[in-house]
Amino acid sequence: MVGFFFSQILRSLFITLLVYMLLLSFFDYLKYEKNYSSHTLQAYQRDLEQLRIFLEKSGIDLNKPSDIKQLNHKDLREWALELVEKDQASSTLKRKLSSIRTFFHYVQREGHISYNPAEKIQLPKQEKKLPTFLKPDETRFLFEEIDFPNDFEGVRDRCILEILYGCGIRRSELLSLSDEDIDMYAQQIKVIGKGSKERIVPFGKVVKASIEAYFYEKSQLPEADKSCFIVRKNGHSAYPKLLYNVVNKWISKVSSLNQKGPHTLRHTYATHMLDEGADLNAIKELLGHKSLASTQVYTHNSISKLKKIYKQAHPKAD
Repeated sequence: MVGFFFSQILRSLFITLLVYMLLLSFFDYLKYEKNYSSHTLQAYQRDLEQLRIFLEKSGIDLNKPSDIKQLNHKDLREWALELVEKDQASSTLKRKLSSIRTFFHYVQREGHISYNPAEKIQLPKQEKKLPTFLKPDETRFLFEEIDFPNDFEGVRDRCILEILYGCGIRRSELLSLSDEDIDMYAQQIKVIGKGSKERIVPFGKVVKASIEAYFYEKSQLPEADKSCFIVRKNGHSAYPKLLYNVVNKWISKVSSLNQKGPHTLRHTYATHMLDEGADLNAIKELLGHKSLASTQVYTHNSISKLKKIYKQAHPKAD
């Protein structure tokens, strides 16, 4: 009898280890084969844990292969309905369902289940939110009228704003830059974007002057980390919240937008480029978008502008 219970315990431990290894291999698949960022991996981990807790209430243990095989789309639909009842944003719900679908697709690929129970769950349509951006007059006032302190932090803050608007890169991309990624002679930046994809982004003379001023201030710091382009006053690397606070602080002086983070300047970069006649495909490459659909959201603002001009100028517009 003791031997029987001991064997059952070993079997239970083996099953738990098997699924634990499956989850590990799943995240290795996302990281090394799909090249997902650490931020995306963390989101997937949260989504799977949330599903595990929900299924546990229904007597389904996500740690047991036998239970996984018995799962069907109705179980997952109940989970999706609970999320809807909690007033989850459609974008969040879509991501969560996408995470679960990807997980079960992987489990199916590895031969643990015969079909993907998440395939029959219809993803909700995601409402398209128009990007918020600064008006040309607000941008001009920010860079030409605002007085930045003539110390390390003032020069650094201006440099952050100049690069985000002048290059349109993401906050995470700016934080990952090293001093060597800045080519002052060619006036370009080597950026590692989503999926570890490298791209080259050019910058103009105004941005160059701002970077030169920042490099000088940085060189005066006792121990400045050259592996990180943007650093704090103590020479250590900057962090996401710092960049957000810097951008929010200065944009608040020229705009009443609700959103005043680094991505606002990225949106402003793309919108102003498009308004000035830049090719949409060129903007797509500069932004590091995978598909043109991601870039086309900026055309809405340009079309609205054209409609306004049409109504003002055409005799039969009304």
